[in-house]
Amino acid sequence: MIDTPRAKACRKYYEKNKVSLLIRNKEYREIPENKQAIKKQRNQKFKCECGGKFTQTHRLRHTKSNKHQNWVKSLSN
Repeated sequence: MIDTPRAKACRKYYEKNKVSLLIRNKEYREIPENKQAIKKQRNQKFKCECGGKFTQTHRLRHTKSNKHQNWVKSLSN
């Protein structure tokens, strides 16, 4: 992680206001309209060029899969 002045300031602000930020985020997620929007975004489906399908929450898992890794290797050849 790069320690830029901005990153240090953000980290300091977060540590100082951690409790209030966590409460505000929790309240935001509990509003029915926001809850539906979050759920919709998480369940959005994607198709990869390798032929695989995944949701937003499983993107990293897909990029680590054998199917995707073999496709990436075939591109470099």
